[in-house]
Amino acid sequence: MEKTKKIDKNNFKYYLKKSYKTIIIIAVFLLLTYWARLISDSFSIDTELYIQEYTYSFDWWLNLERWGLVILNKILKIGPLIIPHANFLTVLFIFVYSILYCYLFYLSIGDKYKEKYLKYQFIFPIIFITSPIFAEQYNFINQNASVSLAICFVATSLILLFKSDNESNIKNKYILIISSLILSTIAFGTYQSIIPLYILSVVACYILKCISDEDSSWKYLIKRIIIFGISAVLYLLISKILSDGNTYLNSGWQDSGLICFRNIYYVIVSVLKCETVFYNVSYLIAIAMIIIVNVYLFFKKKNNAGIIISSIGLLLSPFFIIMITGVDQLKRTQFNYSFAIGFIFLVFAIVLNNKKTRKILSIFIIVLSLGVAYNQSIITSKLFYSDNVRYQNDVLYANKIQSMIEQKEWYDSNKKYKLIFVGKNEAKAVNNYLKGEVIGKSFFEFDYEYDYGVTQRANALFATLGYYYDKPTTKEFDWAKKYVLDNDIEPMPSSYSVINIDDKIIIRLSEEL
Repeated sequence: MEKTKKIDKNNFKYYLKKSYKTIIIIAVFLLLTYWARLISDSFSIDTELYIQEYTYSFDWWLNLERWGLVILNKILKIGPLIIPHANFLTVLFIFVYSILYCYLFYLSIGDKYKEKYLKYQFIFPIIFITSPIFAEQYNFINQNASVSLAICFVATSLILLFKSDNESNIKNKYILIISSLILSTIAFGTYQSIIPLYILSVVACYILKCISDEDSSWKYLIKRIIIFGISAVLYLLISKILSDGNTYLNSGWQDSGLICFRNIYYVIVSVLKCETVFYNVSYLIAIAMIIIVNVYLFFKKKNNAGIIISSIGLLLSPFFIIMITGVDQLKRTQFNYSFAIGFIFLVFAIVLNNKKTRKILSIFIIVLSLGVAYNQSIITSKLFYSDNVRYQNDVLYANKIQSMIEQKEWYDSNKKYKLIFVGKNEAKAVNNYLKGEVIGKSFFEFDYEYDYGVTQRANALFATLGYYYDKPTTKEFDWAKKYVLDNDIEPMPSSYSVINIDDKIIIRLSEEL
């Protein structure tokens, strides 16, 4: 009589067979959120420079300690840039890391909760990936595919670590650990915000381990802290060798601790008040949920120090970056915000699912999660759509200006001119137009407050359209601003807004200078 073959429930193929419904739900929300990226060839700031000379960006990234971004962009051949190709890869990798994270949590939860987990696992990815914060991040097409691939590396790195825990062969164990270290180190070198994302991922796995084992599992945590420490040191060593000490990413703590504490306070208040399109009430709900989970486990005598510590870590995770830097966070760096919310919703569903509450809880958590994800997906897709409209308007505006230049009697196509923009032209549209920190902002308004005004960005856009001009110096830009004021030059759309002084073409975009 043949023995029944034991099923390995941790096998990836087995997991995928059990998770086809979740995979379909992920795909639906992914398309609902990112459809505008898949059908668009528009681009925003920084990408215009990458289109012209992508190797220049490599030098800049090396100085920013983003050497992993250079490696991945070269491997993926993101340069010369083909925008639909980069966008497709980005969406593909988002889909992949959504599944990888679900599998990682499936491994971490233990057999006792696996069936419950499989039922509710879709909650985490749909809340995580639909966040409007990713509209800001993935608006940078010159890096979006590599950043999303690096997030895949984080999930894979932690999966390999889990596998190493259960590997009896010493050689294989070390191969798994070294592979995990390589992936996490490259991920850190791709984008600094992935470092706090890795920390949060460890915290998430740790709380699942503590819940399923009903133990603080200090050995498990210490191993991951050591692995993280080694990866961080490797990243910093490589960065030290390749960077020239650029101060772009310097910490605010070097200047004034008081200002940093104030910055932290304002960011926390902004999140709690749900200010801007990037935050919503779901974080407040998540706070209540993780408190309920801890109280429930306490009365069931199943709570422990590990669960309490990791619960605090989950709640603080959206603020990891500002705690480290002391500088107000750019929204595009805050991956942890939606990750923590989606994960806490998932933990709440798993832990509080019992015979008495199953039906009511299931309806509540599923409807709530779908509602949060759907609302986020609408905002995110509107941001992407708005940026597509902004880009089309920018191109029309640039073509109009070029046409006005070419119609001037002084214009000579064989001459080389300097093009100077004074003032700004803000992107506007009638139907559901949304702006973020960067997304939705025109090339003719971005950097308006800096030394060159919009001139550098606008000139770069002109170059991508095939209109080549020399760039002015800061002194020439200052002179042009003074000239239009002294001579009362009319702003666009007047034909008199375009003037030529000694082969320097000045365009006055607005009254405001």
